[in-house]
Amino acid sequence: MLKCRMAVIRRVTLLVLTILVLSTSQGGCESKKKPEVNSSFRSFADIAEKVKPAVVNISTTSTVKVPANPLEQFLGPNDDSPLSEFFKRNFGENGEREMKQQSLGSGSIINKDGLILTTNHVVDNAEEIKVKLSDGREFKAKVIGRDAKTDLALIKIASPFENLPVLSLGDSDRMRVAIGSSPSVTPSAWKRP
Repeated sequence: MLKCRMAVIRRVTLLVLTILVLSTSQGGCESKKKPEVNSSFRSFADIAEKVKPAVVNISTTSTVKVPANPLEQFLGPNDDSPLSEFFKRNFGENGEREMKQQSLGSGSIINKDGLILTTNHVVDNAEEIKVKLSDGREFKAKVIGRDAKTDLALIKIASPFENLPVLSLGDSDRMRVAIGSSPSVTPSAWKRP
């Protein structure tokens, strides 16, 4: 289940990064001509290969409180079943215990200072954040800012580092998203108004 979730997160991250890379402006802000397709990208695999070094794995550790009796959340605090009696006898009466929780996610290095754009739900309440690059290097990181409403967070590598691969953010006004074709739909592209 966790491997499947991580695969989905990585695919979505690569898709977003692909859009950002492809929407990067070649000219100044005053340029309003039609964006040119970068002919060096022949497939999604080419784009993924280009952005891969700047896409990082993020693992976090936090402490959460859970009921001492794991059945309490399903059966209520007054359950008298033999299994509930076992937990009450061995773990206490309706108490809570602390447990370490680990989360995994991904992010993108967006500047040479070690700033990484990621999702808030991965780093929310994290006591420890570790970042692993595709080249195997690992760093500790800290939260710089986050927004629960948009589920975005900005973290920064806290350890000394050199030569970070970076993805630059694109111009959302020049972004184009391709829409596939099917027998009933003609191929088209959507450009943000």
